[in-house]
Amino acid sequence: MYQFRKLVASACLLFSCNTAYSEVATISGVYNEIQSDTTYITVVVDGINLGPRPNIVYYNDFRKDKLYTSVAANGGLAGVTRLRLGRVPMVSTYHSTPGFYVVDDTSDQLTILEAFLGEPQSKVFVAYSVAIPEGYTAPAASEPKKWFEGSSWKLNWLLQSPKAYSVTEEFDLCGPTMIGTGSALMGNSSLFVSLSSGGSYTHARVNDWWAWDDFNHMQVIFDGDTYNPKNSTGSFSVVNERVGYINYPHISDRFVYKGPTPKITQINFPGWARNTAEDKFQAIYSNIYVSAGDGFLNRIEITDSENYSKSSYRRVVFPKEWSQTEIKFDVYKSEVKANENLFFHYFDQNGNKIKDAFKVCLKCPKFSEGSSSVSSM
Repeated sequence: MYQFRKLVASACLLFSCNTAYSEVATISGVYNEIQSDTTYITVVVDGINLGPRPNIVYYNDFRKDKLYTSVAANGGLAGVTRLRLGRVPMVSTYHSTPGFYVVDDTSDQLTILEAFLGEPQSKVFVAYSVAIPEGYTAPAASEPKKWFEGSSWKLNWLLQSPKAYSVTEEFDLCGPTMIGTGSALMGNSSLFVSLSSGGSYTHARVNDWWAWDDFNHMQVIFDGDTYNPKNSTGSFSVVNERVGYINYPHISDRFVYKGPTPKITQINFPGWARNTAEDKFQAIYSNIYVSAGDGFLNRIEITDSENYSKSSYRRVVFPKEWSQTEIKFDVYKSEVKANENLFFHYFDQNGNKIKDAFKVCLKCPKFSEGSSSVSSM
């Protein structure tokens, strides 16, 4: 049984904090809802000031379709998808995780999944998992586990329009992009940079955070200011088995946004990849989640550690129900059986995480002693 205590979040030490909202979110109880479904368990979270339901504009965990079959054009649970530059990608698994492979081995043609967000957005939270399967190379690389010397791969691309990457008056942002010699940055044609690493304020060494032969669970946050674009900020983070959790925050005193007014209507997975006749590039994407607008940071994540910074796996769940006093979400029973140490973490609408994590199990006892709270102060 969890012993609860009222606590003010120390998440700002690990996560970028937004203080736009003053309500204090409190979780007072968690239990499994009784149901006959053999695929899922439904977790119920009781509390107060849990924030608005996030505006999830695209979501796909690639479990909806049968394995080795094509992804339907609207195969996501939320949002609209179009596939560009190639075949419909094949859904398969890698390390027991379903996802779509982006390169057709028979033609070496790249497929880009375009997720459309509907109305133009300036604030977005993007989560996705990506891996280069064992035996394959990074784009344009001559051998596995090496990076090409030049620009080679935009893991995803946030775009104002399909042609924004070539129109300087339109917004685009890569999160992140591999710029060569083992470096990466979160940027665009307007030189908006939002990270620092290892004493360098221009790029991050990819090998500081990338895991080969395994999934990298990425998150991108862009908080665009349409009234004063130079106040826009962004960051990206990764969770994987090799490094745990690493966050690359916005460095406001060194990098000021210089681009056009932030407007995002689609996000591409991948954004772009350099492909040559010599390489053997392949990548698999999974667990794509995009939320936008007010409350875009409000979410629940599942990880394999009670200590978030020591997680090696994470994904953002799709809520069945969400109100100020109750949240319901499903978890695959197979996911729980495969990992005895599965926890969920609640992030409020400021992006602050409650310090406590909550166990996810097939037959968790109901508990509601005390409360666990997070403050945006």
